[in-house]
Amino acid sequence: MLPRGIFKKRIISKLPDEIKEDIDRNCGRIRYDFLERMQKSAIDFEWTLDEKINTAVDGIHLAIERAKDIKMKGTEETKTRLLEIERDIRELKLILSSLDK
Repeated sequence: MLPRGIFKKRIISKLPDEIKEDIDRNCGRIRYDFLERMQKSAIDFEWTLDEKINTAVDGIHLAIERAKDIKMKGTEETKTRLLEIERDIRELKLILSSLDK
């Protein structure tokens, strides 16, 4: 509707403003997408880290329980062996005393 020269002049004069708006809008979209991806990555990392920590804690608890069992069995075996040795010592003393007579 406008003469060609005025139309071009008007379009060209609005072009820098429209370019700035488009760039600003696209930067906002990129910024939002980047922030969203960073937040998702942080949450994923936190969940993975929690899972690994829980696995390590469970492993430590299991190792402690096994160590307690081993210690308990070792104590029982030591007591049993000590009783056997004391019995053997008594028998040896009886044999020695009978030999002395």
